[in-house]
Amino acid sequence: MPPRKKARRAASTPSGNATGHAVEEAPEPMDIDPGKDDFVQDAWSDEQEISLFKSMIRWKPVGMHKHFRMIAISENLRNHGYTSAKDEHTRIPGIWEKLKGLYNLEALDERENDVRHDNFDDKDPKKEPFYSFVLPEDDYGDAMAARRLAPEGSQSPPALPQSESSGSASGTRRQSTIEDTEDPKSSAASTPRQSSIRGTRNRPRGGSQLKEVSVPITVRGRLGRTNPGPKKGDQGTPDQDNDKDEAEEATPKNAPKSVSKSSGNKVLAMVPVSARKASNALPEGYREDASKGATLRFEESLPRLPVPSLEETSQRYLKSVKPLLNDSEFSATRKAVDAFTQSGSLGHELQKRLVARRDDPQHKNWIYEWWNDAAYLAYRDPVVPYVSYFYSHRDDRRRRNPAKRAAALTSAVLQFKRDVDNGSLEPEYMRKQPISMESYQWMFNACRIPSQPKDYPVKYNHNDHKYITVARKNQFFKVFHEVNGQTLNAAELEKQFNRIYQIAQKAPGIGILTTENRDIWTAARSALLAAHPSNAASLRTIEASSFLVCLDDAAPVTLEERAHQYWHGDGSNRWFDKHLQFIINENGTSGFMGEHSMMDGTPTHRLNDYANMLIFTNKLDLSDPTIRSDLPEPTALQFHVDDTVKKEIHRASTDFDLLIGQHDLKVQAYQGYGKGLIKKFKCSPDAYVQMIIQLAYHKMYGISRPTYESAATRRFQQGRTETCRSVSTESVAFVSAMADPDVPPEECVKAFRAALDAHVKYIGDASDGRGVDRHLFGLKKCLKDGEELPEIFKDRAYGYSGTWYLSTSQLSSEYFNGYGWSQVVDEGWGIAYMINENR
Repeated sequence: MPPRKKARRAASTPSGNATGHAVEEAPEPMDIDPGKDDFVQDAWSDEQEISLFKSMIRWKPVGMHKHFRMIAISENLRNHGYTSAKDEHTRIPGIWEKLKGLYNLEALDERENDVRHDNFDDKDPKKEPFYSFVLPEDDYGDAMAARRLAPEGSQSPPALPQSESSGSASGTRRQSTIEDTEDPKSSAASTPRQSSIRGTRNRPRGGSQLKEVSVPITVRGRLGRTNPGPKKGDQGTPDQDNDKDEAEEATPKNAPKSVSKSSGNKVLAMVPVSARKASNALPEGYREDASKGATLRFEESLPRLPVPSLEETSQRYLKSVKPLLNDSEFSATRKAVDAFTQSGSLGHELQKRLVARRDDPQHKNWIYEWWNDAAYLAYRDPVVPYVSYFYSHRDDRRRRNPAKRAAALTSAVLQFKRDVDNGSLEPEYMRKQPISMESYQWMFNACRIPSQPKDYPVKYNHNDHKYITVARKNQFFKVFHEVNGQTLNAAELEKQFNRIYQIAQKAPGIGILTTENRDIWTAARSALLAAHPSNAASLRTIEASSFLVCLDDAAPVTLEERAHQYWHGDGSNRWFDKHLQFIINENGTSGFMGEHSMMDGTPTHRLNDYANMLIFTNKLDLSDPTIRSDLPEPTALQFHVDDTVKKEIHRASTDFDLLIGQHDLKVQAYQGYGKGLIKKFKCSPDAYVQMIIQLAYHKMYGISRPTYESAATRRFQQGRTETCRSVSTESVAFVSAMADPDVPPEECVKAFRAALDAHVKYIGDASDGRGVDRHLFGLKKCLKDGEELPEIFKDRAYGYSGTWYLSTSQLSSEYFNGYGWSQVVDEGWGIAYMINENR
């Protein structure tokens, strides 16, 4: 339906009415130029104008990028249904005409282009022509920071437990993370020689789609895939916390108060001292071990991941597959399950073996090694796009200069690194219980190494490698972040980055080799090492560095352009085996790329959220202009390339372009409402969006298919994720009711609430270690050589119900404008969504 036009009253000056009664004489009509300001004949409806102005808030159509932003505005109007073939005024020329009647566009262009971003001086804000509005930091900084950490619905800062090292860095409240990560919801592999949890690709893989409710990214596959495995999240998406009000939030409990003596920047108090109250109410069974440091003080007292009973899992499994099968298929599945669980069956023997592994003191978590290998390290497909994930940061308008932005971001990350390295980082909590922090050891100075039949992670001593690697024009530079016991301040880091911008020259894309199939990359790495003895030292320098900073040539503007840049870029100016990569573009925009094998999304979400919080709230003092004269120059790493390596680079580049070209990516931003309104409906925000996804898929395909959402199990030792199966009998009843015009609205609402309740129940059970998928996976792993595979694993329902046509996960941050990952199966979708307070 076209937008309703506004009813407008035309000006008139009659001297009497139709009945002959005298009326008050009207004032003389205004002198209106009908060619310019004829508001009476304005074709824009109220709805169209509102949508236009909302779009302009996001994409200001002035300055050097105004035409790109105008395209975004036009697309936004079209996506919201406010344009049609008949509405010439809503096309780009018509929009420009509308704006010319409202603004002096030439003056705005001049003002925008006059901002001297490159020469902006933090110490002299008068040099900046205008500012974004912020509350005075001195008066409101602590209060705003405390409010960000407050529990949902609270008007007071949270009570924070006090540790011996109260100066540790900590992130702001986390709502969830990427799809297969560890929030209370969500995180694959196979070789031709072994069965993997994700399946082998013998042909090019299809598209991908990243999506979110606040700023979504949707990745969609297009080509067929062999032997599909579990959802994307399980393989490499960041962890996603259940943003449901019920409790799936992992909240860091402390924040940095000051910087260590070795640091070049100061961190101001993040939370008022009054808010840092000791917590005397540890849940029963938890104890603190001060000898482990603040970060790991609860680790040994965390419970072990349970092994559900065979009967419990079998019933939950049958319930989960019933809405996916017809009657005859379900009957066959029930028969296979009954045979597996009957007394004296192999199923009971496998259960005994699994329970024995759980009780073995050598294993803190019975699935940890199995899952890391099957889902990540033994997975042979390229880590990009299939395992890695990305975050897109909010714009830092005070630092458009890329060197300045890189320096600020690096400084903030180094603050977080300090607390991780010295063990003073406060642990996270979920449902007021401490959760596992074990995976933080793999955050800095670590790398994934390609090998056969599986890769392996390496952790280097941070005291021996106090430097970062910087990538520019495919070259890699070694930059020390600590010199003579003192961390470089922002001015010193900016100087180092500027120097790299000056000296970097286009080099062979060694980094593109890390985009290859893991077996191909293993062989190429051996060829690189054989090409010259010095190549080994250069490789080790990259692998042992604290983290990677990528200075890209690109200048993405739209959210989709940014998503592509952070998800994969050109493939060469990266080292995709590094667990942390921070990407800075020519226009000062920034993002993050994470490698998923040893960490889910929760830790990296906390890191990125915390670093951006320090910058945007001015909690990090970046004003020190001191630059030491004895700083070592950035050192270019030398790679000697022979003909064999050149051929490998060419093949990797060709394969990368082909693979990425087969993927679709879309970003959609819905501004109508967010979790604030959803909670007023007394609904779990996460379950609410999950059912919207189910409804959308059913509308597109006329069927409900297996859907994965990650559930965090980090409240257990070495916990990672479990699968939440989003499709239920209740969800199918809901989407079917919505598709039936004869079902009254009240019945649809009733079905919707039943579906929400079923989803919340399942994800709660999964977070408690009582899901279906990990238990069945463990039972299958307990089979010995020569034992016949039970019928339950041969049954069609087992493979089909774990083929994730929808791979979903939620993450929320006020400092991100997007995040995402790839799909799991080529005919499927990878949907990353954000649910912020009002969008």
